[in-house]
Amino acid sequence: MAAAALVLVAAMAGGCAGPAGGRPRAGAAVAADATDVWFVQHLVPHLRQTVAVVALSEDRITRPELARLAEATRRQSQAHLVLLQAWLDRRGLAPHGHSHQAVDQQPQSDLERLARVPDARFDRAFAGVLAARQRAGDQLAAAELGRGRLPEVRELARQLQAEHRRQLRQLRTWTNAWSSRSRRPRGPEGAPPGGEG
Repeated sequence: MAAAALVLVAAMAGGCAGPAGGRPRAGAAVAADATDVWFVQHLVPHLRQTVAVVALSEDRITRPELARLAEATRRQSQAHLVLLQAWLDRRGLAPHGHSHQAVDQQPQSDLERLARVPDARFDRAFAGVLAARQRAGDQLAAAELGRGRLPEVRELARQLQAEHRRQLRQLRTWTNAWSSRSRRPRGPEGAPPGGEG
């Protein structure tokens, strides 16, 4: 994954150069496919929201495996943000969402929802919020893979889609296991049935 990310960084950085590695061509933003631009413009606020939700939730997560996944998600999102923002800057473009309240309010609604969750149920609630965000990211990537044209942007979409789906499978496995343990019948005085231990 690290090697693939380095290749992608080089490809996207090189994509701004003109022929023979010169300055960016005039009108480069117009030349870029509309779907690729749409994808990057929408992915930036999506990743910013994910970083905000994770950063403000990390001190309440109790399960080590979920904490590791959250930290990995935050680091990966921040790395992509640097690359994507630079891609937009070179084209004189801004991320989507500045004038759309529904988009701007999404991280706040996620945080408000998590703020109301008792500590005992926080891990499961956070996993649900993160899974929903990964599904939204998967939809963005699917749109790019369906209609995008720029190879470096399509490669990023492929990487994101694979990572989102891997994390969704992991979150589903964990939440199913947590639910199974919480439903396990208890013996007298809270001991598991069939023994004292």
